[in-house]
Amino acid sequence: IEIDASNDITYNALGSLYRKLGRFKEAKENYFEALRIDNTYAVTHFNYGNLLVDMGEIEKASDEYRQAITLDPEFREAKDALKELRRV
Repeated sequence: IEIDASNDITYNALGSLYRKLGRFKEAKENYFEALRIDNTYAVTHFNYGNLLVDMGEIEKASDEYRQAITLDPEFREAKDALKELRRV
């Protein structure tokens, strides 16, 4: 990150890494930073939604999936994830 602190993709990737490690606080911080830099990247909204599901925040996750779909109407994974949440 020290190389390019304005790179939202780096923060998104770190968020995903921390999520896989079960370090949700760090994951959330990195997703927030990625979205602060660029809130128009659908993949970050999708990944953040996945974290929120892991954290049990289903309504917020739904919002993030919907935002991802708004930004990229062809985002199949986000559509599938939202559909899955509606079954819960």
